[in-house]
Amino acid sequence: MKKHKLIHFILSLAMVLFLINSAEIFFRSTKLYEEMLRQDMFSSKLKYFNGLDFDPDVIAMGNSRVRHGIDTRIIDDILSEHLHRTTRSWNFGMGGVNAYSFLPLSLRILERKHKPLVVVIGIAPADFVNETPRALSHLVFSRPWQPSDLYDALLAGANSEQAMEIFLNSSYELLSFRPTLVDVLLRNRKLGPSIGPDFFGYKQEHVAPPGLQPIRATNRARGYRKELVGKDKSTGPFKLGCFRVALMRLVDAGLKVVVVAMPESSQVHHIASEPDSAVSAIFGSVRNTCEKMGVRFEDLSSPDWLDDNCFTDGDHMNLNGAHTFTTFLVNEIIIPELND
Repeated sequence: MKKHKLIHFILSLAMVLFLINSAEIFFRSTKLYEEMLRQDMFSSKLKYFNGLDFDPDVIAMGNSRVRHGIDTRIIDDILSEHLHRTTRSWNFGMGGVNAYSFLPLSLRILERKHKPLVVVIGIAPADFVNETPRALSHLVFSRPWQPSDLYDALLAGANSEQAMEIFLNSSYELLSFRPTLVDVLLRNRKLGPSIGPDFFGYKQEHVAPPGLQPIRATNRARGYRKELVGKDKSTGPFKLGCFRVALMRLVDAGLKVVVVAMPESSQVHHIASEPDSAVSAIFGSVRNTCEKMGVRFEDLSSPDWLDDNCFTDGDHMNLNGAHTFTTFLVNEIIIPELND
């Protein structure tokens, strides 16, 4: 009887795997899949990154604060003059990225034959908070992980549910894209436009019209307040673990690494001083992790040489803010790190 049940289970499992793999093969052959890849942030960025015809000397990674705040053109201009040769850099900033993504992104960087001189990790407090907004929870577990990353995810502290989600979503595009498939097939939502490479990953933001920045910033602050303020808000252990293992892998590979708390406007930065704010504890955890790994950490979340006119909203710098910030970043952090 037991042998019969075991055979039945094996046959049932084989049938399920056959159906899933058949659906996966069919899905990957469709035009819809190609369109989804083109408008998917992680897929597009990784495609451009893997297809670069140059080896970046500097790579910056992080969320949209990095994407809009670190101008690769400024890095290249200043660093080329300092090193007396032409240098190239790449901005790996993407909206929705949090500390979970630092680990797989670091592993993708290390897959390149020629490694960068410096990796800059730009962070924000919400990257590490213990609760991820529902709209982003699937995104950060489905991309850009690969099945081979599972050991590092476990090393970072992934529980069985997180490990299974990472493995299945990174193994099957059908599962990875399931929220988008539901929207397109059942809710008749149209896919967005293809994502372009911008200026080697940097996305320039124009100066906001007069009076609009404070309104935008207030709205952004309202959203961050829900994420970061409350007695139940703290540093997420697995997020901090992914950050720690990412630093470990990069440092062990011989790369220079700097971690920078990205700037934010006064409206957003005020959250750090509010009662029950988790910001101070989060930055404390990040700083301690960096110290243990021998990595430089700089809190530039509210430097006196940037004001609200440098932002298009609450935490995304406009082209003027990005110019000022990137200039400081290269001259005061990247070059001294290279000279060390």
